[in-house]
Amino acid sequence: MKNHTVAQAILSDKTAGWFREVVLASGRGTFKASDFNQTCEAHSITIPGTQNSTTEEIRNQTIGRLLSATFKKSNTVTVDQWTVTKTTEPGEHAANYKEVNKYTIS
Repeated sequence: MKNHTVAQAILSDKTAGWFREVVLASGRGTFKASDFNQTCEAHSITIPGTQNSTTEEIRNQTIGRLLSATFKKSNTVTVDQWTVTKTTEPGEHAANYKEVNKYTIS
């Protein structure tokens, strides 16, 4: 019954469904939001809240918001057989980022 509940949540929550697709398409590794954007493009995964004409910057920002919602309660999320862990590192001074979130899929 637990798998049925998880499947129902994925179908009813666009963010959870999108995240599952991205994790399964990405496979094992460490990624930034922009990497997930590239995964979405390569695998024709629709990013909830965006349109086809949306710029890359807007898509990355939207992905950041989706990831923020996904990791709101915990820095570790399980998707099927994969565990995704969010870590925060100091950002690059040249890019003017204070922090960079990275997501490790294992």
